[in-house]
Amino acid sequence: MSRSLKRSIFVAGGYGKFHFGDDIILDSALRLLRGIKGEGRDLIVSSREPDETRLIHGCNTVISIERLLFPASGRSFFDYFLLPLRLSCLLLNVFFIRFGIPFVISTSRSVKDFYSAVSSSDVLYCVGGGYLTSRFRFGGIYSKFLLCFIFSFLGRKIIFSGQTVGPFYNAIDGFLAGLALGMAKLIVVRDEHSYNFLVGKRIAKNNLLLSVDDAIELDQARFASLELPHFPASNSFKNIGVCVHKFGDVSESFGRFLKSFSSNEHNIVFLVMQENDHTCVRQMLAASNLRNFSIIDMRNFRFDHLRALFSRFYLTIGTRYHLSVLSLNSLVPNISVYYDEYYKIKLAGLARQFGVTEFCLDDGAAERLISTAADLLKRRENTVVTIKGKFESEVEPRILAAKDAIAKILSS
Repeated sequence: MSRSLKRSIFVAGGYGKFHFGDDIILDSALRLLRGIKGEGRDLIVSSREPDETRLIHGCNTVISIERLLFPASGRSFFDYFLLPLRLSCLLLNVFFIRFGIPFVISTSRSVKDFYSAVSSSDVLYCVGGGYLTSRFRFGGIYSKFLLCFIFSFLGRKIIFSGQTVGPFYNAIDGFLAGLALGMAKLIVVRDEHSYNFLVGKRIAKNNLLLSVDDAIELDQARFASLELPHFPASNSFKNIGVCVHKFGDVSESFGRFLKSFSSNEHNIVFLVMQENDHTCVRQMLAASNLRNFSIIDMRNFRFDHLRALFSRFYLTIGTRYHLSVLSLNSLVPNISVYYDEYYKIKLAGLARQFGVTEFCLDDGAAERLISTAADLLKRRENTVVTIKGKFESEVEPRILAAKDAIAKILSS
């Protein structure tokens, strides 16, 4: 295939793992790319479950590189035994693409579609920020390094968007992440820690931008004005959104907090983003004595209705990153709680960008949650003004700068 015909954008992230955060990132990323990609370009999303991703997002999909190397949902000894052979076939097929040899070592239709997508793409767009960390290796650093190596070997452009970099628990992980990022024409990170880390390592200093998570949207008014088909909370209550994904002591602590926090004027809305959130809801209900509560599975909402939902909250509180993202994007005050270095980087970085660091906590003890929530309720209106001011003065310009930089690369 001639170089001039390579017009697709190959979108890679953590898709097809039934992860709510990745799905809402992809929804925003596709909306962005469809607006700036130009005529003649297709978008191809790589996913571990391509059929599922295609149904949810209405996009062209192929299997991910992780699925290519580990076809089964789990990783058995047999999978690791065959990994060198599969990796050799992968690199040999890429060699064939590089030198225009029309041959693929595979009889699988889905595998052939993957190589066809790589061959027809002139841009690799890595979006969704939680995989350049030692928390995720085969589904994160290792697979993204390999994908970047392939596209760099083929002479294609590479863009990273909305990234969190680190923490790294060993030198190899940091080294491979640095190599992958070093191949990129543009790196957009979503927190100051990642930005300062890359500047300190002198990685891509001239093509590095600080922005925010890709799920953050500029057109807040459009979502706030949408009518919701279902919202069980009564208008007579102040709706408090709660989403916790750490069960055990953490869920019980939140339950004790809710027992003291609940009143006739508050309606607690438990938000479910992942399957294990249901277990946390049950534990919180067992530890509290709530009279007014609702449970909403966010995976059942359209993405625009989901954003409209958050504008109906009085405040939100929880441990999930995209709870904070959707809340602050809707100008709704949020209390976030982190329990490890990875979530500290993400949640503290987001809170800093919106000027609400005092509401980002390093532990979820019930007493501290009660005092912080009481403080936030007293200062809610001033906090909303702070969030709105930070959004207009810092967040929005960073989003627009990143969008312009991405558009410039896609048009070059």
